[in-house]
Amino acid sequence: MSLSDSNAYNSRGLVGPVLSAGATPKKVLVGAGDLVDWHRRMAGQGIAGDAWIEWPTLMRFKRTFTAPVPASREAAFQKDGIATYHGAARFIGGDRVVVAGRELVARHFVIASGAEPKRLDIPGEEHLRTSTDFLELDRLPKRIALAGAGYIAFEFAHIARRAGADVVMLGRERALAQFDQDLGQRLVTHTRTLGVDVRLNEPATAIEARRPEPAEPEGLRDGRRHAAGWITAAHAGGQP
Repeated sequence: MSLSDSNAYNSRGLVGPVLSAGATPKKVLVGAGDLVDWHRRMAGQGIAGDAWIEWPTLMRFKRTFTAPVPASREAAFQKDGIATYHGAARFIGGDRVVVAGRELVARHFVIASGAEPKRLDIPGEEHLRTSTDFLELDRLPKRIALAGAGYIAFEFAHIARRAGADVVMLGRERALAQFDQDLGQRLVTHTRTLGVDVRLNEPATAIEARRPEPAEPEGLRDGRRHAAGWITAAHAGGQP
């Protein structure tokens, strides 16, 4: 079938992670954390009372932004004359691809599949959750372990801590290795003042499931044991 218009197809959903499972939902959670932080810092300066995050309510609010996005974006594509297909695409020739049972023909194809979390290659890695999983948590665990010390790990640590969770971060090297070292150290210092246990040069080496409570997996090991109800590999690294 020869195509004269543009086409889009994706096996994991039409909209990429920025709108549905990345920057947009993360901004909602970060914004709530900032409000709580400002409220506490202004205590005694004309602001009275206390403020806290009700995680389930916040997640429902977040989904009012993210849930409608795939359908509305697909409708916008179709309005602009862009045909959409859902499913795993497979090349059957230099100018042919099969997706959703349809054979599509074109001179040029753009592969924009995004990235997946980079593997840590440690025993028990199957128990790890991803950043996308974190942004879809219906209930915030009391204890969270973050494998990584990049900016995503710090964002999640601040969000979880301000929402009341106990958080430990296990980093392979210095914090924010790709950024200015002085700024990275200032962030580590501030993060520790929030009560986050930041451990650098102590990478996770294994994850052990706790029995008989599979619903609360897991201890994360770096030579020492860290009990946690939920564990995520929170890093900026990814692979296509």
